[in-house]
Amino acid sequence: MRQIGGKFAKLVTVLAVLASLYHLAYASAIFDRLQIPVLPVPNMAISLGSVLILTLFLKPSTKGTANKVPWYDFVLAAVVAAGCGYYAFGYELVLQHGELGYPSTLDVVMGALILLGLFEAARRVMGLAGVFVSLFFLLHIFFSNYLPGFLHGRGYSFYRGMGFLFLTGEGVWGSPMRVAATIIMAYIIFGAFLNASGAGKFFTEVALSIFGGVRGGPAKASVLASSLFGTLSGSSSAIVAVTGVITIPLMKSIGYKPYFAAAVEAVSSNGGIITPPVMGAIAFIMADFLGIAYWQVC
Repeated sequence: MRQIGGKFAKLVTVLAVLASLYHLAYASAIFDRLQIPVLPVPNMAISLGSVLILTLFLKPSTKGTANKVPWYDFVLAAVVAAGCGYYAFGYELVLQHGELGYPSTLDVVMGALILLGLFEAARRVMGLAGVFVSLFFLLHIFFSNYLPGFLHGRGYSFYRGMGFLFLTGEGVWGSPMRVAATIIMAYIIFGAFLNASGAGKFFTEVALSIFGGVRGGPAKASVLASSLFGTLSGSSSAIVAVTGVITIPLMKSIGYKPYFAAAVEAVSSNGGIITPPVMGAIAFIMADFLGIAYWQVC
């Protein structure tokens, strides 16, 4: 996480608060009560834009930018704001192009800007591996006619491929984004409130009190604490940040090798995110995609 201060830190805080209030208002149907129509795609565009901008400001692109925000992050944030703003506030025009089945040049340009922000934010959060996998399948849309064997396809023009990604409900504005912009964001905000209130520390202390006196107790406590905190957070890195600062030193203190202690915490945190109700966010996407009840997925 980038360490920033001064007026810019206050600005980022204001942006984060406004984004949280917006997502809570949408999830609570406040806009409907106020008779303010917010269609699904504009809502997803606003949600995606706010998350990408905050990611660009808070996640450093390199180790050398851990304590400052370089100029190109402001440029990228402006690029993302332009692309997502176009699809959020110019959606009526985009909808007309979708009915015609072919995007305009402006649709394609703004979509490309969103993709640029998406790939850069993904690189900062997940690393290059996730970016390369996503980029391969993106390029497969356009170049599958040149590939051999089972990778071979008919291939699509750049305009038609971008139209699929941004003018239909199967691309960027598909089911995963729809669920993320509504249900998942509400759970993440709720979990953040609980964690800030001390619930994360409480779960860790409960786990330590149960397993603190048994053989390998800190490792067992790591598993239980991660599972408990997983009920609040759908992020394995967040679970590590909350529970790992306590359980890893404890495991090292009883003789575990540092790498082994870190491995136990990493595995238990990845397992913790499948604990209901959040379940690493994938449960909501599965329920929406399959059209079945959420608890049936659990």
